Amino acid sequence: MKLTNLVCESYNTSWVVINYCRLKVIKRNRIGAYYNATLLVPANDISVDFEVLKRASGYKPWVIRGKLDVCRFFKHPYNPAAILFGSLFLEFSNFNHTCPYVVRI
Repeated sequence: MKLTNLVCESYNTSWVVINYCRLKVIKRNRIGAYYNATLLVPANDISVDFEVLKRASGYKPWVIRGKLDVCRFFKHPYNPAAILFGSLFLEFSNFNHTCPYVVRI
């Protein structure tokens, strides 16, 4: 699987400001995801919508589509797809503690 696009949106800009969100090629078969956001107020309820799409005459839903309650996930990991994806980046990020979040992500 190869990541080709990353979309990050803030639905409430008075709470969260996304400074940058992008994919960067590190070498031929390795891509890094870079994300920086500033939380303006403490976050107690964080959710993430995720979807894996395939490119076939446009982007179409493929295997996984779901919603993840991040605060609940860090207390007790329960979603197999999130566990797999989280194992790729949690050791390299500061997004690895339970709620409330009051820091820069």
